[in-house]
Amino acid sequence: MIDKQKAIEIARKYFQEHGSLTVTGAFENDSMWIFFAENLKQVAYVSNGISVDKQTGKISNFYMPSRESFEILKNSKRVGLQ
Repeated sequence: MIDKQKAIEIARKYFQEHGSLTVTGAFENDSMWIFFAENLKQVAYVSNGISVDKQTGKISNFYMPSRESFEILKNSKRVGLQ
């Protein structure tokens, strides 16, 4: 099981390796952790998102906007990054 701290580490490492982005938001639901990141030195026109599977730690793209993603977020809760 991937706990919150491990999921944050996975997300931070992923976003550093894929554009030196900073994690700016996190959500949790029953099956995954969801993270958003951006380059804090530039104006953000889009937010990059990934999900981290709670069982396996597998990373997947989390595309926004999409009806499916909005539904997942609606059934998730925001969590802190500490």
